Amino acid sequence: MSTKQLTPEQIQQAEKRALGEHYPMRVINGLDKLGNLILGGKPDETISARAGRAALSGNKLGKAVSGVLGLFQKHHVELAMAGDLAKANAIATVEDDALSQELYSILHMPDGPDRDKALDAFVAAHNTPGQ
Repeated sequence: MSTKQLTPEQIQQAEKRALGEHYPMRVINGLDKLGNLILGGKPDETISARAGRAALSGNKLGKAVSGVLGLFQKHHVELAMAGDLAKANAIATVEDDALSQELYSILHMPDGPDRDKALDAFVAAHNTPGQ
C-alpha cells in the first residue's frame, strides 16, 4: 500500500467508475466479495478493500497483499476502498428512499386503527434490538 493518500479528484473518479461498472465487472466484483466472505471478511467488501483496511491498521498480511496489488495498479487498494464506499452509500440511499416512501404512504393514511397497525408494523420491522 502506498503511503500517499488519494486526492479528492482521484477518490471522485474511483467512486464514479465503481458506480458505472458494466455487467461483466459487476460479476467479477461479486465473485471478489464472495471470495472475501469465504475467507472470513465482510460480505459487501472486496478483498482489495479488506487488504487496504488491514494495511492501514498495520497488519503485515494486509500490507503484503496491498503491495502485490499495487504492482498491477497504482493505489489499487485505496481505489478499491473508495469504490466500495461509493457502492455502500448508493445502496444506503436507495434503502433510505424506499423507507421514506413507505413511511410517507403510512403517514398519509386516514387516522384510525389501520394506520396505527401500519405504523406499529413499520416500527417493528425497522427497529433493531438495542436502539
